[in-house]
Amino acid sequence: MNPVAGYSEATATNFNAAERLPAGGYVLRILDVREENYTWGDVIVLRFDIAEGEQTGFFKRQYDAMSDEYKKWKGTHRINIPTLKSGSEEDMKRYNRSLGFFKAQIEAVNKSNNINIDCSKEWSPNAMKNKLVGAVFGNKEWEYDGKTGWYTACDHLVAAADIREGNFSIPKDKPLKNNSAAQTSAGDMYSDFEESVGEQTVPF
Repeated sequence: MNPVAGYSEATATNFNAAERLPAGGYVLRILDVREENYTWGDVIVLRFDIAEGEQTGFFKRQYDAMSDEYKKWKGTHRINIPTLKSGSEEDMKRYNRSLGFFKAQIEAVNKSNNINIDCSKEWSPNAMKNKLVGAVFGNKEWEYDGKTGWYTACDHLVAAADIREGNFSIPKDKPLKNNSAAQTSAGDMYSDFEESVGEQTVPF
């Protein structure tokens, strides 16, 4: 057979590198924060790593173990900013549900750091950068290009003290229900701060 170009210089793909985080509660450090704007509303995206316990540094280790062409930071959590649209009764119900979840996420950061991010006034999501927070992770099923599997995702934020004291419940596994759900789960896997970066670039 003919020589394979670049074989000597290539790094073999490590198929054991995709270590999976067990579902459970963890204390995180928020490494970076960014805002995403869409026609339907705005989203805060947190990039984090585990800051305490035996899984400390999990997402950095996971990132370092990836081949360069597949380097993607997996430790992310998206928070939708509540938005009133039509002002109808149904819209108000949806808004209030979203507002309650949003406030719970912000208050988790406040309680974990003894600070007061007050979103009723002008505020910056960057106030969460470098802060500790608790998080509960659960299992979600994904489907992509005809293949399926499971991954562990941040379900919601809680006070760091609740994680340390074991005061949390792991959510039930979330299997796919239909093709629409499959597309959403695949999007969760491959979105957020998952841009490829150069060899000399640290993603935070």
